[in-house]
Amino acid sequence: MLRTSVLSLCVVGLSLSVLPPARAAEPSATEVQAAYDSAMEDYQAGRFSEAARGFERAYAMQPDAALLWNIGRSWEQAGELTKARDRYTEFLSHEAVNAELRVKVADALVRVGGKIQARQDAKTQEERIRQLRKEITEAEADRNAELMKKLQGELDAQRGAEQPSATAKPVASEPAPASTTLSQTYEPQKSRPSVWSWVLLGTGVAALATGAGMLVDAKVKRDSVHSAIDNARAGFVTDMSLTDAEGLESDANRNAAIGVATLATGGALAVTGLVVALVTRGRTVEQGVSFGAQPRDGGAMFSASGRF
Repeated sequence: MLRTSVLSLCVVGLSLSVLPPARAAEPSATEVQAAYDSAMEDYQAGRFSEAARGFERAYAMQPDAALLWNIGRSWEQAGELTKARDRYTEFLSHEAVNAELRVKVADALVRVGGKIQARQDAKTQEERIRQLRKEITEAEADRNAELMKKLQGELDAQRGAEQPSATAKPVASEPAPASTTLSQTYEPQKSRPSVWSWVLLGTGVAALATGAGMLVDAKVKRDSVHSAIDNARAGFVTDMSLTDAEGLESDANRNAAIGVATLATGGALAVTGLVVALVTRGRTVEQGVSFGAQPRDGGAMFSASGRF
């Protein structure tokens, strides 16, 4: 009886050892779509770090190579250049992808690589600060608030490291300059008309003047031809030959046609310039200009940032 029990136990153990391991349930298409939609919503709202993580989750559920473009672009917008470069590179390792998207990813990889190289080339603190300011300006032009905040934090950290330490000994007997930063912000309420309005208006006025001059010249030449014809009919001797008369008539017709076209173009440009001036005048400026002054050894460092 004991032998039979041991044999039964061995058979049960053998049967358990050959059972296949339990597999996690495959994500449904609805779950993948929900992850993608959530990530896209974050991207459109400017939450690029959250968007990148959301696209990463969607890619983990369904490894579609096209999602690597979304992931790389989101990391790039979030300022995570190394992660963006890695995802762009991974995308290009796939062959069965859209050719147009491959070109976009290749361009993005060159762009990100250039930014990474520029940061690596910035050896001194002054060069790093200059590079950060350049990237902040680019982020401001793209209206990327998340990246601007991140880069501004890095810039503040660089500026903080620039201040002399409390234990440092002064070079001279004079006290070291204060480390506080003075700043003043000017917030203009209304903007001037766009410079393009003046360019269009000035070009239009010049074209109108040119067209009017060509029409006047055409009229003078035609009057000369008609006067010569009238004198010839009246029996007077004229110095104008038939060839000269035909040449003047041809010049008059050409100048008249050019004059009319120039007048029409000048009028259109002038009207467009006036419209642009009316539309852009008085528009509220979204962001003003910030001026700063930071004391330095033997002087001060002045800075200005914003839209000019």
